Amino acid sequence: MGSGRESLFHKRKAPRKNRDEEIRELRAVQWLIVCEGFTEQHYFKALIKSLNMDKDSIRTVGEGHNTTRLVDKVDNYFDSVDKICGKQHIPYNNERIVFVFDKDDFSANNFNNAIKMAEDRYPGCTVAWSNESFELWLCLHFDYVQSPLHRGAYNDKLTEIFRKNGIFNKRQSFDYNGKNDAQLYEKINQCGGSLDNAIKWSKRLADSQNLNNPAKANPVTMVYKAVQVLREEFNVSQPT
Repeated sequence: MGSGRESLFHKRKAPRKNRDEEIRELRAVQWLIVCEGFTEQHYFKALIKSLNMDKDSIRTVGEGHNTTRLVDKVDNYFDSVDKICGKQHIPYNNERIVFVFDKDDFSANNFNNAIKMAEDRYPGCTVAWSNESFELWLCLHFDYVQSPLHRGAYNDKLTEIFRKNGIFNKRQSFDYNGKNDAQLYEKINQCGGSLDNAIKWSKRLADSQNLNNPAKANPVTMVYKAVQVLREEFNVSQPT
């Protein structure tokens, strides 16, 4: 796990705010994007900035927890917000809660149960799961990947693309230099990546698989659903 961890409730090493400031910030947040890892967090933060979305209304955090614990952390977050804001707190709409996690080495039961848990506990939320890894979504910005690959192979593809476009030198790799890059989305754009293609190709993959058993649907990424709901909310043009 990366060391730059930001919790659901407090930003790491952020200057301490007084209670009124903290309450104002919490009330402004309408969207909650909870990511299993920091690569996902960096990507979404950069995406939100690049598409000129209202970043003050979106809280994007990387928890570094496994799939089922990630859902539990959201419950704890709401409890904490209620304690600070009291009765004046504006509750989140479930449609504005986004979970982002991937299968990686988790068991099929763990992965499938986490998806079901999120959907049951927060009906209407967006579960942007990927099988096998979030890096599949990143690769789809460049090419249609239709064969199941280990996450290391996706990392190798991204390393090759970043080196070819001068983002990385020959000693750098995505695994060590890209995953925790706060400018990840911008660098994907610099390499010629296309968000619209990622959405189009993700839909094509999803249509080709049986999504009733996500753990066996490989390769599939539902991250496009999270991007779509954000685009709709903030009136960002959709791909044709």
